[in-house]
Amino acid sequence: MEFRAFLKNTYLFGHLQDNELEELEQNSTEVFFARGETIYKQDSFATHALYLLKGHASVYTEIQNYQRIIKIIKPGWFIGLMSVFSMEKHLFSARAVENCVVRMIDKTTLSSLLSRNSEFSLKFIKELSLLGSSLIYYLALQNTKNVRGRIAEILLHLSENIFKSPTFPLMFTRKELGAIANTSTETAIRIINDFKREKLIEIENNVITILNIELLRKAVILG
Repeated sequence: MEFRAFLKNTYLFGHLQDNELEELEQNSTEVFFARGETIYKQDSFATHALYLLKGHASVYTEIQNYQRIIKIIKPGWFIGLMSVFSMEKHLFSARAVENCVVRMIDKTTLSSLLSRNSEFSLKFIKELSLLGSSLIYYLALQNTKNVRGRIAEILLHLSENIFKSPTFPLMFTRKELGAIANTSTETAIRIINDFKREKLIEIENNVITILNIELLRKAVILG
């Protein structure tokens, strides 16, 4: 994958000059992670800014051997960005949900570029703000919705924000879906089967299609 060409088409990096993009390219390394492989572990040192070029990744917290997925990262977003400049170690862990290509950018280089380019800095701050807002929304969702509402919200989020389509691959196991919704695997399976029986969704060959988006939204509201 041509790194500079990819960045040119992104909101965050698209306005950078060629020499700035070259600086990022020369001070970064492209790494492949297979599906299920750990990208970084909670409490490991945050030495690089990790930018996802291909595939999807999950960010999760580990508490007493229990993993709780708190964020799905799509291509064109940083993974674990909040830890890079605020502390030495990662607050969470990250895993490749499918085969991923990640660009590991030297954080000193990135920091230097931010200090020299005010427009880039403002866009970077906006990215951090969006990340923080999404985490706060996720926590609010967990505390105010029942499990049916949480799983409906997850399916809508994947459809509308991650894949931009009513049909999308089911990247997660039922166990991982339960971890995102903060519930047991058995409960996640039961609710998915309820949605199928009620004709809200269909699943075929590990691909989900939302059949009735209005009823799925209603499940979120009632949840």
